[in-house]
Amino acid sequence: MIKQFFVSGDVWADSIQPKDYHVFAEEGTEVYLYCNYSTTYTTAYYLHWYRQYDYGGPQFILHKANKGSSSKAAVDRFESEVNSSSTVLIITDLKLEDTATYHCALAEATVR
Repeated sequence: MIKQFFVSGDVWADSIQPKDYHVFAEEGTEVYLYCNYSTTYTTAYYLHWYRQYDYGGPQFILHKANKGSSSKAAVDRFESEVNSSSTVLIITDLKLEDTATYHCALAEATVR
């Protein structure tokens, strides 16, 4: 079974773009979805990942700060890594239901 993943970048601030728009992988393997970004933020910021099926709105997966650890992923098989110019969403043990459009987004951390 081959799965197709679409990746889109949502610009909340500065710029973020997917490295590849179409990614194919087999069930049971793992896939890496990359987004490159640039920002002028000098404080903490977050890289967010969402999944969207054809029939609904975006669903939050996780976010990771440029400094620190990830939030608890909505799905245990998902994790993220961040460096100064890119973020990657790693999905392990791929399942048919992972076939979707994945969105990456960049947002400044706010303190309330």
